[in-house]
Amino acid sequence: GDDTPLTVFQNRRLTNFGVKGDLAYTQAKHNVKFGTQLMGTRLREQFGTGITAFDFNPICLDRNGDAVAAPTITNPNSCARAGFQPNPDLQPGLVPLDLTRGGSLFLFNAKGTIKEYAGYVQDTITLGRLTLSPGLRITRYDGLSQATAYGDDSQTATNYPLVRILNKQSNHLRYCRTFDHTTVVGGNTIPSMGVATGAAVVTTNVEIPADIELGDSSLFVVANGIPSQPFDVAIGRRPSSLVF
Repeated sequence: GDDTPLTVFQNRRLTNFGVKGDLAYTQAKHNVKFGTQLMGTRLREQFGTGITAFDFNPICLDRNGDAVAAPTITNPNSCARAGFQPNPDLQPGLVPLDLTRGGSLFLFNAKGTIKEYAGYVQDTITLGRLTLSPGLRITRYDGLSQATAYGDDSQTATNYPLVRILNKQSNHLRYCRTFDHTTVVGGNTIPSMGVATGAAVVTTNVEIPADIELGDSSLFVVANGIPSQPFDVAIGRRPSSLVF
């Protein structure tokens, strides 16, 4: 099929598995049942995408405003030297994915399992014409998680926010250190790396490296692999910490 202006592929697999056990015990007026259920839903997803059309996110435009192929130009500051003009609507974050300009595919590969643990007990009590069925069921779901764990040896957070800065002149991408992730609960600021927090705002600090390239740049905040819209920033000679 047609793979322009983008090539996209996806592979998703959903597998359900589990085991259930029940026991019954009857004595006099009581008929007691108790059991347990262990279930799992495993999701594995792979996808990738890349730009295959030179005019989807062109670096340069000609005098008529039309896209220019120019596969060797990846920096809009180089357009004038080649007799072109920079594209004012260029999305710098997509340039590394532009296969027509030496970019590479964006690849995603992840898996996870949602687990359900359940146990119950129920008693059917017969009192003449009256039947009572008291019972208790406890169910626990493990699906959303902010970390991975290996026994008691390691617990590693996986959902902390990332900050990356793209220099508009060189088109170089730099990732920065983030720290002190917090939120406000009841007027108090507390540490937080919450997942699916809804309206609750989670704040993080980012340290700008001292050796980062100077000049106009675009800043992205990435959470769970999803980047924000770019923030225009000017990197000066005395980088400092920012709060988002």
